[in-house]
Amino acid sequence: MPTMTDPYEGLVSFVQAYEHGIISVAKCTLHEDLYILHDDAEGTPRLTYASIVNGVVQGIAIYVQAEPVEGTPCFALGYAVLPEFRNQRIGTSLVEKSLSEIQHGFKKYIPTFFVEAVISQSNVHSNKIANKLLSSEPKSCRDSLSGEPAYQYLKLLA
Repeated sequence: MPTMTDPYEGLVSFVQAYEHGIISVAKCTLHEDLYILHDDAEGTPRLTYASIVNGVVQGIAIYVQAEPVEGTPCFALGYAVLPEFRNQRIGTSLVEKSLSEIQHGFKKYIPTFFVEAVISQSNVHSNKIANKLLSSEPKSCRDSLSGEPAYQYLKLLA
């Protein structure tokens, strides 16, 4: 059963750590307005892409390794945008750019992989982004922790 996480909690922690100089980010290769942090989340490597404009974090897209899909590596994706930056297409741009960055960064090491997003059916905005950028035919499921109805989106990057 798929598991949802709340990327907004990660966004709040990221903003606090960034503002206090606890973390340092690097500019991405393809998009100058996107930054990356590679760290470890309780033993799991994590890539966090952040939209940062004039030193202000607007949102993040987080990728962590998930269970393979049909033997192909898979990365779980979660994304969130701060409330004051919502409804400005920042989430769509962030996910779109982070997908191109992760694919570009992995092409030598993992040329083909899936990206999976599990999103609550009630999260209209995140579902619109996933429907546009990951899959227009998500699978209905239930979150393994809460039992909440969700959609599972899968996209193969090659």
